[in-house]
Amino acid sequence: MLEELEEALKQRVTHSYSTIIKERTAHVDPRAHLGDGTHVWNNANIGEIETGPNCVIGSNVYIGKGSRLGKNVHIQHGAFLPNNTRVGDDVFIGPNVTMTDDKYPQVNNEDYNAQPPWLGDNCSVGAGSVLLPGVRIGRSACIGAGSVVTRDVKPYATVAGNPAKEMRKRKGLEAKETFNG
Repeated sequence: MLEELEEALKQRVTHSYSTIIKERTAHVDPRAHLGDGTHVWNNANIGEIETGPNCVIGSNVYIGKGSRLGKNVHIQHGAFLPNNTRVGDDVFIGPNVTMTDDKYPQVNNEDYNAQPPWLGDNCSVGAGSVLLPGVRIGRSACIGAGSVVTRDVKPYATVAGNPAKEMRKRKGLEAKETFNG
């Protein structure tokens, strides 16, 4: 039985031997391209997406089709990423983060215009935050837990609240990143 399960998992995720589906309760679209060393936890629902290497997709996470995740992305339990979301390298998405793509949600909306979020490299989104349609989170920005992000966040900014407002700039990161390459 165990051998049959392992073979079934290999067939579902044929693009990388080092990709690990932690639980058979996860649903990964067979057309998904998960990078080497990516871990998927129980009850995750992953559409036709592409990830870089060494990502962690937590339990009960939903990632919509057409989404792209960079390398070393960590998405915690219960996060929701709509179709076509873009996530840079080394990004942390806390538990129960909800990203939206529809400014005027209603059933059978003929005027539906998807506006998925975009997250730059090295940013962090705190637990329970909500990102409204079309927002762009700049490089190395930090979103405080429970924030409602209604507009773009500048690179290196720390924002928090409802609506999220800039609290401070993250100092020293520009120099560190320049020095390290």
